[in-house]
Parts: sequence; C-alpha cells; structure tokens
Amino acid sequence: MSTDCPDYRIVFIDVGQGDCTLISRLVDKRAVLVDVACFGPIFPLLKDVHLEAIFISHLHHDHIGGLPQVINWLRENGSSAKLFVNFQNVVGRELERISRAIHEGEKDKILSVDPAHAKSVLRSRVIRIFGASFIVLWPNYGNIFGHFDDKNQDSVILTFRVGKFSLLLGGDAPGSVWSSLNLGDLKAKVLKFPHHGGTLQDHPDFWTSDQLIKAVDPDYIVVPVGKNNCYDHPSQEFNQAVKKNSHRVFLYTRDEGDIEFRVHTQTGILERLVN
Repeated sequence: MSTDCPDYRIVFIDVGQGDCTLISRLVDKRAVLVDVACFGPIFPLLKDVHLEAIFISHLHHDHIGGLPQVINWLRENGSSAKLFVNFQNVVGRELERISRAIHEGEKDKILSVDPAHAKSVLRSRVIRIFGASFIVLWPNYGNIFGHFDDKNQDSVILTFRVGKFSLLLGGDAPGSVWSSLNLGDLKAKVLKFPHHGGTLQDHPDFWTSDQLIKAVDPDYIVVPVGKNNCYDHPSQEFNQAVKKNSHRVFLYTRDEGDIEFRVHTQTGILERLVN
C-alpha cells in the first residue's frame, strides 16, 4: 500500500434504527465518524483508530444519541477531535444533556466545535481531513439557524471524496432538499440512503427515492435500518425504487450487520469486505 496514495476503510456500523459511519485512513488509522446513534457497537472499532473528527448530520437521537459517550471516551484516552455540528433548536432534556456534554468537552479542550454548512445552495464547503475531502452540500449558511420546523430539513448532506472515489451520506434529508441541489455534486459510487429508506416525496414537486438514486447513479446503496422497526422502514416508495434499480447493489444493516468497504485510492477500485 503506497503511503503517497493510501487506502481508506469505510464501515457502516450496525446500530439498529440509527446512523453511524466510520471512515479511516489505513496507513495511520486516522478516522472520522459521521453520526453517532449509540456508543456500544462503535467502541470496538474506535479502539483501533485515532478519531480526528465527528460530523453530526442533525439533532435526532438516532444520529446524535451516543455523542456524550464518545466525548467521555476521548477524555479518558487523553484525545481530542473536531466536531462539526449545527446546534440550533435545542429543546428537550435529551438535547440539553448532549449540549452540556459538548460545551464541557469544548471547555476541556477535548472538542473544537465548528458549524457544518455549505456556503450557499450552489457553493459547497470543502473540509480537508487526512488527505481526503469532506464536502458539505447542505444545509447552506442561511438555513443553519433553525429556519425549518423539521430537523430533517436541516440535515447535513456530506460527500467523502478521495481520488476517483466518492461516497454520498444523505443524513435524513427529505425530497424537498435533494430537488434543490446542484445535480453535478451528487454523483457517487456509494450512496448512504437518507432516512433509513423512508419516504422522500411528501409533495409532487419533490424527489422520490428513485429520482435520487438515478441522480446519484451509485453502484452500492447502503441503508442503515433496524429490524422490525416501528417506522415501517424501508418505505413502499423505497422498495419500488429497488425494483426499478435491480442492476445496483442494495445493502441493509438489518441483514448484513456492519457493512465494510476498502477504497483503493490509486485505482479508484472499491472492494466490499465480508467477514
């Protein structure tokens, strides 16, 4: 493995009905977490990496619930990390608890906190971490202060790009958001499908699951979803899209457990790793 063009590991961690993705550079184990639904399933993987940054897509428990434990883990290990989060509309005991943990982590210099937003609808924000680009497509600056009633509308849409490879992480962003984005930014080899395969289109003008999949044109679609969940995810709309895209590979954490890939940066080849 060339140290000039190192390979990367991507793990979509099985956290049940929630999201957590670990991206690490194999040569030096530097890592980024995207969303932290809970801590238990993440801990064995964190022991093998140096956590450098955390992105939180939005303030729903199934995306941020495990963050206080990750902060404690950083504290116990004498480590620190950059936290990218849009902290608006903090209402309720659970979010207040998480907010306190973040502020204490920042005070103790365990966390360095920065908002996660694009510059505008047509201008993404590029964050460089360990030789790769983490590109924030949404929300734009004008939307990070809680202009939406639904937190999903504020959900961060993030692209991980290295060499010829790209992964698009959709958070819980609904169809109304996707239809407003620049199509050229969406192409990716892997799509982490938004909202656990839930319905995207709640208005005829907004995108359906099939429209999103065709716009991204991925080889793999990963769906983090819990078994027998109370939301009936994946939705009928999503399942119809699966039938229309039978040439693509759909992977569900409820069936596969952790879903792992290796990115061969020099060639752009993506390798699915199966235990």
